[in-house]
Amino acid sequence: MMFPSESSAPSSAAFTPPTPASGPSSPQLNKLPASFNERFLAHKRNSEQFSTEVGKGMA
Repeated sequence: MMFPSESSAPSSAAFTPPTPASGPSSPQLNKLPASFNERFLAHKRNSEQFSTEVGKGMA
């Protein structure tokens, strides 16, 4: 509670994995548990599909 700016931030921001484009951070993905990696990849596929659908809707 000593850092209101951090506590007010959405909790999901703390679990945002680095994008593959950030080279130095990418090896950290290999240290994560397999289950987390699988969930991250599934979320990545879902977000890509969602963004594609949104793009179609806006086109």
